[in-house]
Amino acid sequence: MNVCAGLLSSDADAITFDWSQVRFQHVTAIRASLTKVYKPASVNKMLAAVRGALRSAWQSGYMSAEDYHKAASVKSVKGETLPAGRELTGGEISALMADCEHDTTNAGARDAATDRMVNRRRGSRHVRLADRPRSYAWGVVRGCE
Repeated sequence: MNVCAGLLSSDADAITFDWSQVRFQHVTAIRASLTKVYKPASVNKMLAAVRGALRSAWQSGYMSAEDYHKAASVKSVKGETLPAGRELTGGEISALMADCEHDTTNAGARDAATDRMVNRRRGSRHVRLADRPRSYAWGVVRGCE
């Protein structure tokens, strides 16, 4: 809320800012500014907080219903945050399996078993392959059979 208040006023925080004066164009400007800096989920959380402050101002009689509904009607940000890492190619998975099979330690056996289990399941799995080359340290495996 302090971030949103700071976008509209240089000398106010969330507590001292007069939320009853916020209109549609202000919320639209907040949304535009936030999307340049934050991920969609974070922007949507901040917009929800602004909507809550506007609802309180309206319910307290400091804002008309029309102004509240217009300001609160600003759409949420659409977007998708990808999981950390990237999808591994078939060649990378084969290289991981080969590396695990040549590793005679307990960690190698563990990693080989983890690889096999992930390769049998569909969906996205984060696989930690400890003690492997750095390029294979973390991977997201999708749709492996």
